[in-house]
Parts: sequence; structure tokens; C-alpha cells
Amino acid sequence: MLLSQQQALYHHKPTYEPGTEQQHLYSASLSSCLVHGFVINMSIPEDKRWPPVPPDVDRSAIEVETPELSITGNSMLYRVKGHPRIVYKARAELREYRLQKAAGACAIPVRGRVMLKLASDGDVDCMGFLMDLATPITVPTGPAPPPAPVLPPS
Repeated sequence: MLLSQQQALYHHKPTYEPGTEQQHLYSASLSSCLVHGFVINMSIPEDKRWPPVPPDVDRSAIEVETPELSITGNSMLYRVKGHPRIVYKARAELREYRLQKAAGACAIPVRGRVMLKLASDGDVDCMGFLMDLATPITVPTGPAPPPAPVLPPS
């Protein structure tokens, strides 16, 4: 006999006293498995789930404007069509996304990762992330100021 997805979640339900911390944690873990009508396998790492769980997005769902806003040796910035204040940072490292997210108000806010499922092997990769458009920091050019003395004159 095949169980529906809903039945499968509750099939091996342990018994806990109502109102206890164990019962509350068990109920919370069940509700986190149902996201937008999909049953999420919690044993799959967050960065490998398909389809991506919001705020992460599928790469095929976003359209970018060309030319690029910026190109560096590590990544490229594109404005997202229809969203003039959001940019897609392509080829950005996952560690950069995590660091920027952890920095909170000290960094440009990140909106979510851009994920792609590879046709060749079905692997899910992070292709970059979405973030708010910000004004770049410019450093004035010109001669460097004279070095400050190490100790004040006595």
C-alpha cells in the first residue's frame, strides 16, 4: 500500500506528552518540511535542494540587462530586468554570499542565491547571488599624503 506524502510524514509519528518541548520541536520539524506545497527532504543540504527554496531562485527565472555594470577577475555584476535596484553577482563564491549575509547591516544586503541544476549530471550549483544595487566607493587619485611621524616631536 502506497502512502501519500502527507501520510508518509505522519506514518512514524512518535508519541510525546502534549505541551512538552519534545512535542513542540517535533511539530515544528514537520511543518518545516512542507514549503510551498513541496515536501522538502531535510537530509539534502540547503544549497543542493531543487527547486530552490525562496529566497533562492532558479537561474532560468531571472533575466539580466547587458552590458554588465562591472567586471572583475572574480565576478560580474548585472542589473536584473524589471528590478532596477537589484543586481545579480554572477560567478560569486558561496563563501562570499555567506560572509555578506553574516555581516548584516555592515554589508550590502543579499537577497538570495541564484541556483542552477546542471543537465549533465543533475548536480545543483550556486551560480552567484542577488543583492541590492549600491553606490561604489571611489578613492580619490593623486599624490599620497606625507607619512605621519611615528612619535610626536618632543
